[in-house]
Amino acid sequence: MVALAACGTGMGSGGGWLPGKAGGRATIGFDGVCVDGAATGSLTYHDRSVTPPVNLALASGTCSGTATDSTITGTYRARPRGASGQVTLTFHDSGARGPNKGDTVSVVITGGAFDGYSHSGTLQGGNVTFTLLPPTPSPTPV
Repeated sequence: MVALAACGTGMGSGGGWLPGKAGGRATIGFDGVCVDGAATGSLTYHDRSVTPPVNLALASGTCSGTATDSTITGTYRARPRGASGQVTLTFHDSGARGPNKGDTVSVVITGGAFDGYSHSGTLQGGNVTFTLLPPTPSPTPV
């Protein structure tokens, strides 16, 4: 599984819900680390308001961004079954702590079981946070 964090080296976590594309709620959850553009961790997204219901987990991906805006692009795994495709998720962390503070999520899917799906909005419940970590210094020759 792969998840999201800010560019370079960093970590991110969050989750919550936003209005579904056709009503109801779309939910997202992630927790992960980004090292030199490679993401590791877990990320899931669900929107049952559309047909077929979008239910995916990220299988592999890359990440980029800043301490407030981060993007992950990769391959998703359709759940419980279906063809895989590509997904781009973009997150904005407003910097305010707690739910309902203006964090946003955007999802764009191409190929696979959910080809053509796109949705974005402000989290109505939940929170997104990113932390950039300082680069690991290279060892100095003695």
